[in-house]
Amino acid sequence: MKNVLLVGSGAREVAIAKKIKKSRGDYSLFCIAPNTNPQIKTLTTSYFEQSLSGVEGVVAVAKKLSIDIAIIGPENPLEAGLVDALEE
Repeated sequence: MKNVLLVGSGAREVAIAKKIKKSRGDYSLFCIAPNTNPQIKTLTTSYFEQSLSGVEGVVAVAKKLSIDIAIIGPENPLEAGLVDALEE
């Protein structure tokens, strides 16, 4: 089983969450977002509401959950270096 972390709560992330849940793979879907999106929340194993501007906070949750794959939707966390921090 793969643990997938979805970062963000917009329409783009709703579409991604729906596709992950429809896929044939064995995935547990987790989400970190600055606010609650009910559509995404119903599709996830766990939903964390927290700021995305703090890269360290997102990385801490990813480590705690043993995330295998992260999908970052919004541009701001990408600009803040979230991908580099997760890869470390």
